[in-house]
Amino acid sequence: METINVNMKVHDSEFMRMDYYPKEKYMETTWQPGTKYMGAEQYKKEFVTHISLLAKYKISLSLVNEQLLNFTVGPEIQQWIEEEIIPKSPISIQKVAVVLSHDFIQQLAVELQLSSTSCDDFEFLFFETKEAAKLWLLKSKVEDHAYSLMSKRVNT
Repeated sequence: METINVNMKVHDSEFMRMDYYPKEKYMETTWQPGTKYMGAEQYKKEFVTHISLLAKYKISLSLVNEQLLNFTVGPEIQQWIEEEIIPKSPISIQKVAVVLSHDFIQQLAVELQLSSTSCDDFEFLFFETKEAAKLWLLKSKVEDHAYSLMSKRVNT
């Protein structure tokens, strides 16, 4: 796969890192191991930062890497996202790829959260690897290890 243009680190905390690729209008968000010690309010703060930076840079393509995420989003936070965040989400997003954690409970929580979220305005897929997610975002090629909502394999 060809390399992506030069990136800019636009956010870096013990919980989340965000890298922006201007040429592609692509943002890569990576949840960090420190999320093991993160509380609900800190998660909300990081989530707001994530959405704000997507809007600021008018991102079209978003990769969210949750492989190291050690925080389970409960029903109260899911409701907060649905009521407070989704209506304010950037409208420039065309495609979102999520690289799921290897933890089954975390996968299920993310899938349930997103299945209850209205995401009719953009394409959305889950992936097992970051490489497959990038391939889909940048080249529209879906590999065997892509999942649509609720873990249904996507046909290539």
